Amino acid sequence: MEAIPFILFIFIWIFAYKYFLKKRGKILSHIFSLLLSCIGLFVSAAIVLPPPTPEQIKERELKDLQEQKEKELKEQDKKLFEQKQKDLEEIEKQKKDLQEQKEKELKEQDKKLFEQKQKDLEEIEKQKKIIEQKQKQELKDLKNIEDDMDISLKKATQLSLEDLNKLSLRYVGANKIDLKYSDKIYDCIGQYIWEKEKTLSLLNISKWCIDETKRSDYDKINHINIASFMVDIDPWNLSYEPFNKIIKNMMHNPNSFEHVETLKNYISNTENPYMFIKTTIRGTNAYNAIVTNTFSAKVDAKTKKIYDVLKY
Repeated sequence: MEAIPFILFIFIWIFAYKYFLKKRGKILSHIFSLLLSCIGLFVSAAIVLPPPTPEQIKERELKDLQEQKEKELKEQDKKLFEQKQKDLEEIEKQKKDLQEQKEKELKEQDKKLFEQKQKDLEEIEKQKKIIEQKQKQELKDLKNIEDDMDISLKKATQLSLEDLNKLSLRYVGANKIDLKYSDKIYDCIGQYIWEKEKTLSLLNISKWCIDETKRSDYDKINHINIASFMVDIDPWNLSYEPFNKIIKNMMHNPNSFEHVETLKNYISNTENPYMFIKTTIRGTNAYNAIVTNTFSAKVDAKTKKIYDVLKY
């Protein structure tokens, strides 16, 4: 029964074509015959074919619903896929931007580090030149002071205390010795000038004084600056003028003072170095008789204070 509409469709087409062929020609005959065949097909199908049952309708609806759902799912999957693609593209873009930003930051950082390194190197070179210039100047200063101190001790004894002290300070500075030892070194030089062989040079004994600072027991070493006493010692009779004044004040007739002899002993390497002095004099007593007396005392090396005066 279901094949009847299709069989009818064929017969109508054939008979209609033959009918119209005689009057309308081939093309129009085909068109009119196709039209009539389609009309016949639909009419016969409507008559012959049974109407769909509720189950068929429901099945068709379910099928249509399933197709619609599948279509929606496909559309949804397509949208999800497209969104996912967009998200992936956005992630890739962000990743690329982030990588480019990171590379840019690294380049900037490398540039800054390089510039800082260059500055540091320039500063190091600058400091190096300053140090080299300072070292050259220090060597020059050391040579100058050594040239100034390259004199015999005999000539050095003729220097004033001020000049001797200046030379000592310059030599201490040129040798980079702690300035807290400058007084001790000055005392050492002042002592050796008068104790050592006069053919030696001032530079030689100054080096000995500098070398002493390297000793572990240096803090316990003390010198007595003999040069500081010599300004008050008479070069002819070697008497000590400040002590002569004290002796005269102890005499009955100071105007009769006559120096006979003075002996001195310099005591160093004690906590308070001093000069021990013993002077013999002649003078008149209360009976106007000439007598000989001997006086002794100690003179502090730093303050030049005279103490422990004794009369024999």
